[in-house]
Amino acid sequence: MKKILSLILLFSMLLAVCACNPNTETSDEISVNVSENETSDVSKEESTEEEKGMTSPVIYELPEGETKNESYLVTVSTERDPEKKTVDCYSAKVATGRNGFENVITEEMAFCYFDYDFSSPVYLTVTPNEEKMSAKVLPESAGVESEYKDGTLTVVLTKPVKLSIEFDGDIYHNLFVYANEYDERTPREDSPVVKYYGAGVHDVGEIRLNKGEVLYIAAGAVVYGNVVANNANDIIITGHGILDGSKIPHEMDGARKRMLDINNCNDVLIDGIIVRDASTWTCVIEKCKNVKILDMKQICYNFNSDGFDIVGSSDVLIDGAFIRNYDDNISLKAWSDRDCTNITMQNSILWADCAHNMLVGPEAKTADHENKFSNILFKNIDILESNEGSDFYRGVMSLTCSDSAVFENITWEDIRIERMTNGRFLNFRFSDDYGEKLGTAIRNVTIKNVTAKTRAGTKSYIYGTKDSPIENLTIENFTVAGEKLTHEYFGNPAKYITSFKIDGIEKDY
Repeated sequence: MKKILSLILLFSMLLAVCACNPNTETSDEISVNVSENETSDVSKEESTEEEKGMTSPVIYELPEGETKNESYLVTVSTERDPEKKTVDCYSAKVATGRNGFENVITEEMAFCYFDYDFSSPVYLTVTPNEEKMSAKVLPESAGVESEYKDGTLTVVLTKPVKLSIEFDGDIYHNLFVYANEYDERTPREDSPVVKYYGAGVHDVGEIRLNKGEVLYIAAGAVVYGNVVANNANDIIITGHGILDGSKIPHEMDGARKRMLDINNCNDVLIDGIIVRDASTWTCVIEKCKNVKILDMKQICYNFNSDGFDIVGSSDVLIDGAFIRNYDDNISLKAWSDRDCTNITMQNSILWADCAHNMLVGPEAKTADHENKFSNILFKNIDILESNEGSDFYRGVMSLTCSDSAVFENITWEDIRIERMTNGRFLNFRFSDDYGEKLGTAIRNVTIKNVTAKTRAGTKSYIYGTKDSPIENLTIENFTVAGEKLTHEYFGNPAKYITSFKIDGIEKDY
């Protein structure tokens, strides 16, 4: 992680939403544009706290060619600028189920975004175009104040936040709000190391990044295409705009493409972008090292639209993600000669309309040695939905160990489960699905500070094998509907486990 921290420090000095590579000869071509109000009558020393910072949020017009979602009227205002400004809403398909194996049934939800420095509170109003009886703002951990009165929801925002706003419990026509931290620094459009897409619609197809290059998708931009980087160190993908995969074939037997396909790259930063409508896996990090993914938003409905697939990579940090997918939100794999180690996902919001929220394994089948999945941490995660009917694929927190895989030192901490339409909390097992044989070992797994508001439809499943029992499983402070989980909760679904501790009480199964 030290290299990641060094990388972050380097990037923060060179850019926040802009970048350059100090190892390229053209690095001096990128400048930071900072707007200063030099004509102000009030000096910095004389200004009051109320006068510091931005007056109002920055909003971005829907680009020509993009269809506006009319389900909601959204406005923002502040005390310093009380005039309500309309924030345009985009549409995104979400899956409600499927007819047969791959025919996904969809509806359209809405999302919108704006940028602000949050020097004063933002008053966000949301008015649905039809009369609604109730409104809910999730996740509750965001701690925002809200009031639904006379057909309008008012929400007070004091910091950058990502929210799901749901009226009358409708989760398929809801609204996602991305209140972004504003950063006025941008890369130079004419720099030879920057692929720059400004406000507007861009139908570009595949974007290839080479060593030291920057992809910038500005707020107000919609880029139709996908991104590929092979053997390209020191790359950055950033901006508050949208990368859209709707023009890529979506059929299972078609030429589907990963939206972000990053292979054998070191020192990678992905920051701030929105990804919509992936045809298959959304963000793939394969055989990479020192990767930082910040503030990524995803709304994807298609079959196999995994959120993050981390494959045989190390020193990967995912921070501040808000993703809704019709498949695993994050899946860790190691099907090559590379282990999957030092992986952290934190401060994120996950919504799985199908399959798992957080999955380690199972794919590890081509290695000729013990593939290690180790030092893996999921921390401070909100689960807004978990919905899976198939027994094998159920699980908010899942371990599926196959082939030569060794799972060790895996932790879930501070997990909040808001809703489970169908599924189970834990699903830990050995399996030869997606592989050729059962995995080697599962050991040293810790789960602590988990709060589930509702009971799961299916009990958790924790099964080792007679020859390879699950070793050293610890659960601390796991509550479901206000009740602490005990060993009695697991009962028959638990077998072949040594040293299984729940709040200090140890049992073998």
